[in-house]
Amino acid sequence: MSYTAASNGRATAEWSAYAHLVIGNRVQNEERGIKTSDTGNSMSFDDFMGAIQKGEQLN
Repeated sequence: MSYTAASNGRATAEWSAYAHLVIGNRVQNEERGIKTSDTGNSMSFDDFMGAIQKGEQLN
């Protein structure tokens, strides 16, 4: 299933939450001196939305 990240040219609440988690984790890791790899196992937006719909806890 595919989800939209924008509606009428504006970010959706879901996309904003996803971006906050992804960017926030990268910034925190950099502050701690942990190198973040772009090829790592980051969660995709579709995976994020699937986890939300299943009621899974994300951090």
